[in-house]
Amino acid sequence: QKVGDITFHDDFMVPEEQEIQLADWDVESGVWRLHTAADNAVDRHNIEPDAAEGRRPEPDRSPNFYSLQGQGTNAIITSGYGFYDAYDFEAAVQSGDGERGLVFYLQSTNRYHAFTMKMLDDVAAALLLLKRVTPANAPQGEILGAARIPMTEDQWLKMRVRLYQDRVECIVCLLYTSPSP
Repeated sequence: QKVGDITFHDDFMVPEEQEIQLADWDVESGVWRLHTAADNAVDRHNIEPDAAEGRRPEPDRSPNFYSLQGQGTNAIITSGYGFYDAYDFEAAVQSGDGERGLVFYLQSTNRYHAFTMKMLDDVAAALLLLKRVTPANAPQGEILGAARIPMTEDQWLKMRVRLYQDRVECIVCLLYTSPSP
């Protein structure tokens, strides 16, 4: 039976009254939450945590007010259906401590494939990794491919994975380097 294309998009613009902020997502491991531009302003000491409403960034005036933030060893969050066999997905990923990226072909938290980015120490570069994780090599995984790219701390990278006809394509696009404070 043929099924039409399924499209899923999430910009994380969740109404404040909605109790479950990540309703379309399944937390497989780790701790996940929505992070806001207001949280970033507090972190950078641009505003005080208890700043008046008029002094805080507003979701309607920001192109990317919300972002998804995960913590923990091998933190994984997923969305979609297990019967997908051909799909194309992407996410803007901000560089920082630890490894981060896209997980696919997930069977369990110790059996999946991933396309990830990890900053290299003491150089303005990141390592892109395509890997397969199995119970025998979890959580590091078996490296199937790797590439080094120029990258600075807190820079955004669009990571994309296309899966079709027994092929895996991993695509990147450097997006933005935040100015130094």
